Amino acid sequence: MARGEVANAFGLAVTQIFYTAGDSDILMILDAPDAEAVAKWVLFIGSRGNVRTRTVRAFTEDEFDGILENVLSDLSAPPPQP
Repeated sequence: MARGEVANAFGLAVTQIFYTAGDSDILMILDAPDAEAVAKWVLFIGSRGNVRTRTVRAFTEDEFDGILENVLSDLSAPPPQP
């Protein structure tokens, strides 16, 4: 089976693969339409019994700047009245 073929079947695109030393053997960078697609793929490959997964949601710099702007505007708003 071609590398990334199973991920593609779940609507994911494998953008990079790194083979690592340490507590993980492989690091895959994926583009996904949503968290549900990733969860389905992780459950599928984990059900085979020979793979353990760990997922991390990453943000681009622009995405994180938008999140930070929202937090800062929330912090500067007056607190709600009891």
